Amino acid sequence: MKRERVALARHSTLLRAALGSPAAGFAIMALSALAGVALLGVSAWLIVRASEMPPILYLQMAIVGVRGFAIGKAFFRYVGRLMTHNSAFRAVAEVRVDVFQRLMRLAPAGVTRLRGGEALSAIVRDVDTLQFYPLRVVEPLVTASIVVALALAGMLAVDVAAALVTLAIIVTSITASIGIDSLVAAAAIREIAPLRARVAAAIRERSARLDVFTAFGVEGNAQHGIARLSRLLSRAETRRSWGRAASATIMVVAAGSTSVVMVVMLSGALVGTDFAVGTSAYTPAVFAVMVLGVLAVFDAVAQIPVAVASMREVRASVRQIDELAPIDVPAEIPVETNDPVAIPDQPVSLRLDSVSARWPGDTSDRFDPVSVDLAVGDCLVITGESGAGKSTLAMVLARFLEYSGRYLVNGVEVSTASPRRVREIVGLCEQSPHIFDDTIRQNLLFARDTATDSDLWEVLERVGLAEWARDRGGLDTPLGERGSLVSGGEAQRIALARVLLAGHPIVVLDEPTANVDRSRADALIADILQATSERVVIIIAHDALDSARITHRIRITAR
Repeated sequence: MKRERVALARHSTLLRAALGSPAAGFAIMALSALAGVALLGVSAWLIVRASEMPPILYLQMAIVGVRGFAIGKAFFRYVGRLMTHNSAFRAVAEVRVDVFQRLMRLAPAGVTRLRGGEALSAIVRDVDTLQFYPLRVVEPLVTASIVVALALAGMLAVDVAAALVTLAIIVTSITASIGIDSLVAAAAIREIAPLRARVAAAIRERSARLDVFTAFGVEGNAQHGIARLSRLLSRAETRRSWGRAASATIMVVAAGSTSVVMVVMLSGALVGTDFAVGTSAYTPAVFAVMVLGVLAVFDAVAQIPVAVASMREVRASVRQIDELAPIDVPAEIPVETNDPVAIPDQPVSLRLDSVSARWPGDTSDRFDPVSVDLAVGDCLVITGESGAGKSTLAMVLARFLEYSGRYLVNGVEVSTASPRRVREIVGLCEQSPHIFDDTIRQNLLFARDTATDSDLWEVLERVGLAEWARDRGGLDTPLGERGSLVSGGEAQRIALARVLLAGHPIVVLDEPTANVDRSRADALIADILQATSERVVIIIAHDALDSARITHRIRITAR
């Protein structure tokens, strides 16, 4: 709960900072609500007073007042909505950027457990819900407080007992309305945000892996899973709606009851005093204003339970966002230091001394300590069983994970240097490289946008793809969504070309033959070793590799 309050406070601060000064918008919305109360009160007075057929001059001010308050209610509401919504939308955009930046700080090591649909739901739907805070929480509460305070002050000037009874009914109805909504809908509201994320993730996974599901005949199971999650989400939203309906019913009944109580009190039916209309200080017109005015007051009061319910939704979304993109970066994720030590370009070297690491949330390191000392021209092959921690070590080398022990690049302890600078020297070619839905040219320029066509053809030649690219139409050949038009080996070679084009003097290749046919794996490794002959090369492989170029071998064992 404390963590949730901290997260909510941060988002609220961001919203307030981006909103600037929302007081003007809230004040105008309060004027709209007050104009509504005045409209009903003046209308009631005018109708009753006009029935007495006084000279028309006695009614002129009330007639003008009705028109003025009617126009003012609509005008102030429009201007207030324009101001508050405009500032809220801009504020939410800044919060969305903040959430995305928090995800970027965690990536990739801190988001491995995060499914794509969950991230999308957090950045889009849950962040959108945060706009409820200024629009459906703060503004209604401010407006209702102002309206109730001024209305009760006016009633006190007319009848103290009526004002106190009205206050008691308002407090009782708000308490009952919030209570019934909490009883029926609070649990459902907490479930909705996580269920939306799970539905989005399930739909995304089914769309991305439809070919695999179809090939194994389990496409129906995936569809049933989505349907089951959708039913759970629908039930939660239904419970929320029932809670809102019950809450609104209580407020409607309270408004009507208050009017009836006013009629009884002011007519003297219950108190037995000489308060009957026409025989007391109350004129019929004042009587009508007191009886009907409370209805307009309850229009504002009815928004208080809705604001409390909206606050529950905001809290649920904040909780979901904070779980996926926590404000505090886990200790296992490297962050930029205030005064980083500069890493020289030369001489190129890499040294590991009893290095181990763990993922966020782990209670112990993933693998036994590793030690090695590499220089230009060296090639290290790291092997181990599945789950032994080979990819974890790759994340450490690319400075995506913190570590224990000593890890030096070009003689500098990397924990004292900028992670970005480390990644300029150490390039990671991941196990499943991402191929953009674009051309060969754009997939390579991603690594160095100043590269010329000659540079691109040269690097393609070095990784053995030049002839392949020419046969398919050259650098403008499209590669398809997620590289659907290239094989696993070709994707690995394109990823290697990007690493070489970026100029990393130290290259880490995580399972480069994982998605390659066995018959072509040896050729790929040979091309990799030839293309990186003047660099430090670290190859992570499931099986041992055989090449004269390999100078060091390490076998990782899990703890």
